[in-house]
Amino acid sequence: HVTLESLQILLNSAKDDLQLFALTMARTEVDIHSTQGKNGNLLANIIIGDVRIETPETKQKLSSYNTILGLAPNESSSLLTIKYGKGTTAVQSCTLDGIEKSKCE
Repeated sequence: HVTLESLQILLNSAKDDLQLFALTMARTEVDIHSTQGKNGNLLANIIIGDVRIETPETKQKLSSYNTILGLAPNESSSLLTIKYGKGTTAVQSCTLDGIEKSKCE
């Protein structure tokens, strides 16, 4: 299990070294479980809490215009959730309504 609280990358202008954009990835979690052998199984969960691209605060614009991309406040718990499974263990652990799991590979 790996948790990334926050990673921020600042992009500055080459001309005057002023900040142009800030790229932030926050609240990211990765879980991977695998087994070795002939029928190797793999279960992976990746949750990206938020990815933001923002411009710096200035007096010339409203602060609500600073965020170019990102979650709206109190709208969602994560920007992206990926669940990946491979093998019989992964299939047996899934909720598949109307599908006979014993016939799945």
